[in-house]
Amino acid sequence: MKETKPNISVSAEELLKCRNMSNTEALAEIVSYELWAEENLASGKISQEEAWDIFFCLLHECDERELIEDRERILTKIDTKKYNPFESAHGGVRFLAVLRARMLSSQKETSH
Repeated sequence: MKETKPNISVSAEELLKCRNMSNTEALAEIVSYELWAEENLASGKISQEEAWDIFFCLLHECDERELIEDRERILTKIDTKKYNPFESAHGGVRFLAVLRARMLSSQKETSH
C-alpha cells in the first residue's frame, strides 16, 4: 500500500517505468493507488476532486492496457456529472484529458 500521496503530475521517467511494466505489475499498482485514494478520501486526507483526478488517471491506464473490467470498476468511482478533468487543478490531469479527447476524436474520424 502506498504510504505517500500519489504524484498526479508524474515525470517522464515515471511514465516510462510504468510503460515497461507487465499488465500484472501495472494492475497491482492501479489497485494500490485505487485503495490509497479510497482510504485517504474516507479519512479526509484528500478531497473528492483529488480522488477523482487519481481515478481518472487510473482509468486512462486501464484503457491503455485494455483492462476493461478494472476500467468499469474505477469508472463507477467518478461522478461524471460533477467531475470535469478539463477543469482539474492539476496540469497533468488537464493534459491527459486533452490527449484522451484528441484520441477519441481521431478514432471517430477513422471509423467513418
